[in-house]
Amino acid sequence: GAALPAAARCGGTAGWWPPPPGAIGMSEWRLDPWSVADARAVARLHGACFDDAWSAAVIRRLMDARGGFGFVVRYGRLTQGFVLCRLAGDDCEILTIGVAPRRRRHGVGARLLAAVLRRAAEDGAGRIVLEVAADNDPGRRFYGAHDFSKIGVRPGYYGGGVDGVDALVLARSISGS
Repeated sequence: GAALPAAARCGGTAGWWPPPPGAIGMSEWRLDPWSVADARAVARLHGACFDDAWSAAVIRRLMDARGGFGFVVRYGRLTQGFVLCRLAGDDCEILTIGVAPRRRRHGVGARLLAAVLRRAAEDGAGRIVLEVAADNDPGRRFYGAHDFSKIGVRPGYYGGGVDGVDALVLARSISGS
């Protein structure tokens, strides 16, 4: 994939990425479209981000389905973030998004979300939808800061059964992004 434009690498007005500890420059950061070759690295990172990790095979099946697309963020050859999506009618559903724990709160998630918004708009979607666990306060703050609003609740969705954690269904319009 192509290296990020200098404005994106160097932060523009929002301070997109500080270099990681010990880094000399930022030219090693890249945002690339998902490819099947990313499945194992994304599965490993998914396992670092979520208790219910998805296997590489599951990720490949999701991405092979009609409308599947995604992006990965790399530092050098290491995958530091990912987002996997599906286009369905007027919606673009974010199936999963994750950032390496030590890279969180450095703009990686925002950059991934911006890429999804651009791609979804190009493909004619009118809104982005996703689910987030009701007890995921950092995730809820992130989505709130990016104009997502609650449109529904799926009781006990995470963990299943009566003791499961509710999933909040969030959405935001793509227009004006």
